[in-house]
Amino acid sequence: MSLAQIVVGSQAVFDIYLRDSSGNPVTLSDFVTGKLRFRSCAGVNTEINLTVPGANPDSGRISVVIPSAVTALADEGWGSADLVFTKAGPQTIILPLPDSFEILSPQVPA
Repeated sequence: MSLAQIVVGSQAVFDIYLRDSSGNPVTLSDFVTGKLRFRSCAGVNTEINLTVPGANPDSGRISVVIPSAVTALADEGWGSADLVFTKAGPQTIILPLPDSFEILSPQVPA
């Protein structure tokens, strides 16, 4: 399942909603930082800072913006990522998102 479609060379803006096994939102209020470690199918790794816990931490919603300079380095196919959260203490939690992003070539007018 694709979390988002990303067009090479275009800014990608999307939300990720974290749910537990019962389908309830995961609260983000215990986390102090978050990053998305994005890996394109070409093997390019980029860390993107996330606003965690965000304006509504009980929603499980994480807003993601991947700049066009980062997507310009990607090739068509499927990209993966890890969500990396840090709690005070510090304690790090990593949630892998394998093959979660469909990376598309830009549409060229005929």
